[in-house]
Amino acid sequence: MPFLLNNTEPLTPELICKYIKMHQDVTIPRYQKLKDYYLGLHDIVRREPKRADDPCNNVVCNYAKYISDFAAGYLIGEPIAYQSDDQDLADLLEWFKKAQIDVQDMDNAKDQSIYGVAYELVYMSSDESPIPKAASIHPSQAFVIYNNTVELKPVAGVYYYEQKDVSTQKLSGWKVECSTDTEYIKFDVTKDFEVSGEIVREPNPF
Repeated sequence: MPFLLNNTEPLTPELICKYIKMHQDVTIPRYQKLKDYYLGLHDIVRREPKRADDPCNNVVCNYAKYISDFAAGYLIGEPIAYQSDDQDLADLLEWFKKAQIDVQDMDNAKDQSIYGVAYELVYMSSDESPIPKAASIHPSQAFVIYNNTVELKPVAGVYYYEQKDVSTQKLSGWKVECSTDTEYIKFDVTKDFEVSGEIVREPNPF
């Protein structure tokens, strides 16, 4: 399900909260079903016999896993090679090596095959001399907001993750990081999908 934004509508934290609720209520249950199919937990496994003497024929032939693993291995089994006729890529390739981009590529290929989408977060490390790093983000923790034109241009990427109460380990809300072309927007969301605390806005270094 695409998350669409009118060109005339500003992207506010309150609106992002609505998108997160939609993602939790509609998109994630679909992702869980797709993951179950990949793991071999197909609907037929849960089928109950109509009579006590019915034979058990809850058989699974897990082509979902076979196809996803085969497709990801075929696509990324050999790491992607980068070359340029007019630019020196030594620094870029060294960063890719440190960031283990080949591992991220494989994770992304498998997510794409299972869920139909894959997300990668590129960020600056917290070192004294920051360097770019990358991490694959599970589709249940991220989504992209597009404009509602026929071109469906990306407006922002949203990454959010659970926060739990220290004593009870129950969900207390989420931390949200939203990236646009120009800025990062960071804030907390309660389990009732309302903005909580300070909203931090920072320029996007990329």
